[in-house]
Amino acid sequence: MMKKRNLGEMVAYFKRRVADMDIAQKYKMELLGMITAIEIKHDELAPKWIPVTEALPEDGSLVIACSPYGKITIVFFTKGISQEDRTKMKNGEIDDPSEETWCLSEGYSKSKRSDLIKEGDEWENNQKAYAWNYGPFHYSGQDFVAWMPLPEPAVIGEVTDESDR
Repeated sequence: MMKKRNLGEMVAYFKRRVADMDIAQKYKMELLGMITAIEIKHDELAPKWIPVTEALPEDGSLVIACSPYGKITIVFFTKGISQEDRTKMKNGEIDDPSEETWCLSEGYSKSKRSDLIKEGDEWENNQKAYAWNYGPFHYSGQDFVAWMPLPEPAVIGEVTDESDR
């Protein structure tokens, strides 16, 4: 059997319930705030894919790269020259430095950069003025759509001197 309450008791009862709900709501909001702060911090610290359309790595750097099909690999980035730059070099519009080259039939000689085809140059199948490679594997510039720097190496335990590394 339910206890009969007067209006004053009922108002007090509901005020307590509302107050309890406010406390629960307050804790819920604080918890959501903490979760959001953790998500934001994680987002700031988590490595991000950098589209090649936005930025390219430094020449010669080792990075993680992702193909349009989701293949992920570690590669060296090699900057080359574009066909447009090659034409400008030949026309004298931009500097065309000489480089020492070696050929089996001729030995060492000096060649203009615009006369050389090097790894990373835009040429034939390589549609970009850069390339990616690792060991025997060579990839054209267009073979990857995004990259990210390698993470810092893990340090487990205490490193006391250089011989421990």
